[in-house]
Amino acid sequence: MEEKRARAVRKEEVDGEKHHETRDGVWYVPSADVFETKDGVTVLLDMPGVATENVHINVQESDLVVSGLIVPESHPNEQPTHTEYGVGHFHRHFSLAADFDVDKIEAKMKDGVLKVTLPKRMARQPRKIEV
Repeated sequence: MEEKRARAVRKEEVDGEKHHETRDGVWYVPSADVFETKDGVTVLLDMPGVATENVHINVQESDLVVSGLIVPESHPNEQPTHTEYGVGHFHRHFSLAADFDVDKIEAKMKDGVLKVTLPKRMARQPRKIEV
């Protein structure tokens, strides 16, 4: 049981509702999968229709925050008769338990999936000090 609590991203703290937005409009919480290896963590977020320039990724202390905006496509000569595709703001918050190298975090968008790779910080190696 304790081993599960020591994971790099604590499941009980993967929280799509851990924010208080004051702006009006619709807010979405994108679906996410989190994978851990000995070298780090990969977070996959479902982002269909989201442009790369509308995605914001921030790491503050032990928090990873992914937010942004889903902009509707423009159809100037058409009136919608039925819409299901969501537009508006999105936000997802993850509490990180491990020490990550924030300078080496990478993010890529492909086929509507955002992949955020968080490498763990290298362990300090013992070294001999010459006198």
